[in-house]
Amino acid sequence: MTQTGQIIPLASLRPGMLLAEAVRDRFGNVMLTAGTALNESHLASLQQRGIASAKIIPERVPPSSEEAEAMRKSTEERLRQLFRKTLDLPGNRRLFETILAYRLGNLE
Repeated sequence: MTQTGQIIPLASLRPGMLLAEAVRDRFGNVMLTAGTALNESHLASLQQRGIASAKIIPERVPPSSEEAEAMRKSTEERLRQLFRKTLDLPGNRRLFETILAYRLGNLE
C-alpha cells in the first residue's frame, strides 16, 4: 500500500526522512521498504545503484500559535455561518458543538 508523499531527488534526501513507498532497483527488487527512515548508509546505497529519487512522507510542520488561533476562529465562524438559521434547535446545537470539537481536534 502506498501513502501520499512527495517525490524528492536523491541530492535533496536527508537522513531521518521516511519513505512513503518502497524503493526498487532497475530490476524491480525492493531495496528499501515503505516506512523506512533513511540514514547515511541508505543514501550512499541509493546513489551507488543509480536511484534518482524517492517518494518521501512529507514532514508536518505545526502552525504557529497565531496561525492556530486564526484557523480555530475561521473554523468556528464558518460553522456558525452554516448553522446560522438553525443553531437555536437543541439537536443542531449538539451537532454544531460536536462538529466544532472534531474540526478543532484535527487542527492540532
